[in-house]
Amino acid sequence: MAHQTGIAELDRKFGGGIPPGTLVAVEAPPRAQREPLLCAGAEKRATKYFTTIRSEGTIEKQFERAPVDAAVESISEIHPESASETIPEELSGLGDGQDFIIDVIDPIEASVDQQTYATFLNDLTERLRDSDSVGYLHGYASDKISTQRQVTLDIADFVWRLVPVTSRGEINYMLEIPKTNGLNLPAKDRYLEISIGTGVDIDQTRNIG
Repeated sequence: MAHQTGIAELDRKFGGGIPPGTLVAVEAPPRAQREPLLCAGAEKRATKYFTTIRSEGTIEKQFERAPVDAAVESISEIHPESASETIPEELSGLGDGQDFIIDVIDPIEASVDQQTYATFLNDLTERLRDSDSVGYLHGYASDKISTQRQVTLDIADFVWRLVPVTSRGEINYMLEIPKTNGLNLPAKDRYLEISIGTGVDIDQTRNIG
């Protein structure tokens, strides 16, 4: 059974949600409010949250302000240089349908060599498939893609990108979905105009076909 993303229109396009055992790479500009997109699914399933740049207290306040009852089971501050060991250890008991978020992945990408990083991501995907869970890796969008970011995108099953669009002085976002392993998503459904506030809304009337 597919796991709901917490975003109704996106789940409809995905045929009910994301396939179990999926690793999702989410790229967003540094100043974009990406939390509602990352955490929408936490209302549906228990989630482990790993933070590499913000404190546990900051993340807790973020969820206190959320309009939904996000089922965040634990929040862990992770040192990037030890992340390839500590995160798999903390996920060793990942339960059935229990998800995780790593926010942000950039410091981990920069802290280890390519082989260690690839092994780390492959270990995560194995744990996800064993537990029928979903994992989200948030990375900052950049014009220059690094070697390690390419590894992230290659190993991830899904790739979501928040692309800023300026209209009449206001910044809105397109959600680009260039990669959906195991799911045949038509081209017309791979570009969605979204509004991000306390939640995520998709504007069906202005999507690119």
